[in-house]
Amino acid sequence: MSYLKRPEELMCARSILIDIAVNPQEEKCDRLVLVFKLAKTTEVLSNLIVEIFESSGIVPNIFVDTASLLGEYVAKVLGTELREYSEQRSKHGLEPLPIRFLEG
Repeated sequence: MSYLKRPEELMCARSILIDIAVNPQEEKCDRLVLVFKLAKTTEVLSNLIVEIFESSGIVPNIFVDTASLLGEYVAKVLGTELREYSEQRSKHGLEPLPIRFLEG
């Protein structure tokens, strides 16, 4: 998995995502683009979001910005990946991800 081959880049991306979650009022455009460049794929980005949620209980709600900055396709794929994860959590009696998904 490429997720483990680039730990420095991914730790940086993870830190930025946590900052976006903790400081949502701050401008996040440049930070979100950098996160996606570091993650390189929606799968890695969704894995980072899931890992942050599972380890800390916080979720960076980035979907409106994702669509405008990275494109509708990226936002829909990311939303689908996280929606599937959230549904699996619900099926197992766990709290779903507390985020609004882009409908599409």
